[in-house]
Amino acid sequence: MTKQGHRLQIKSCWRIADLNLGVGAGATLLVLAAVTLTEAVLPQRQDADLKIRYRRDRPVTQKAFREMLAGHGLRPQSVTQHVEAEVLEYSATVEGFGAKAEALRAALRRDPTVLGFACQPHKA
Repeated sequence: MTKQGHRLQIKSCWRIADLNLGVGAGATLLVLAAVTLTEAVLPQRQDADLKIRYRRDRPVTQKAFREMLAGHGLRPQSVTQHVEAEVLEYSATVEGFGAKAEALRAALRRDPTVLGFACQPHKA
């Protein structure tokens, strides 16, 4: 092969390498754009730890507690109960907390049987 033939072959290799880099970078940008768009459009699942303290003289059953959560579109993963003096406390880790949080907080503030509550969202 002549010297000029080698030069043409080397130039061809560089052009192919440039083309591959351009296609690879373009594909990477398309994937990143798709992921960003998906995260912006699809609802994000958010979990939270929830504690609600009720007056013990007006007990709320665990069934009623679960129904109240379901009424707000929340799914409890587990529910625990703690009784101390005049307080009945339910704790739960709930799924679907995100956008429904403020409606739940408002309902709990209006409920005369609720002595207090705490909502601790999990870090995303």
